[in-house]
Parts: sequence; structure tokens; C-alpha cells
Amino acid sequence: MVTGALYDGCDGDVCRTYAIGSATKEEHEFYQVIREAQIAAVAACVPGKTGHDVDKAARDVISRAGLGDLFIHGVGHGLCGGPNLGPGNANVI
Repeated sequence: MVTGALYDGCDGDVCRTYAIGSATKEEHEFYQVIREAQIAAVAACVPGKTGHDVDKAARDVISRAGLGDLFIHGVGHGLCGGPNLGPGNANVI
């Protein structure tokens, strides 16, 4: 589910995952990998790191789980679209 808001020319979005009914074992395992990747990305959000560094922290977790080929986008972005947290992005956070 994606929801968002627009305020003073700044837009934002929030994505959440929900299971309708019971999640399968595979879905639960997949969610756990994504949660671990999120934790790694948040831990990498320290002064001096780049958007690439944060993305790589999450991407490494997902790749180690054998799901790297499914991760076809960047981790995300900050408020109002920046900073971009994606592969190759050299912007310092």
C-alpha cells in the first residue's frame, strides 16, 4: 500500500506491506529479509555516508538471501524526494 501527501509544494510517500489473511511461510521469510535490509539501511544513515552507501547496506542483505536479482530499484528517498538513496548516488546524507 502506498499513501502520500502534498504540503507546501513538497510531496512524500509512505509504503507499507500488509498480508490479507495469513501470510505463507515463503512470504513471511521474504518479509524478514526485507525487514533486515531496512534495519541495515537505517544503521547506515550516518553523517558522511552517501545514498549509495545506504542502498548498498540494504542491497547486501537482500543479495546474501539470494534475492538480489529481484531488487530492481533504490532503497528510497528522504522528504520532498531527497536525498536519493540508490545505487551509484554520491550525494552525502
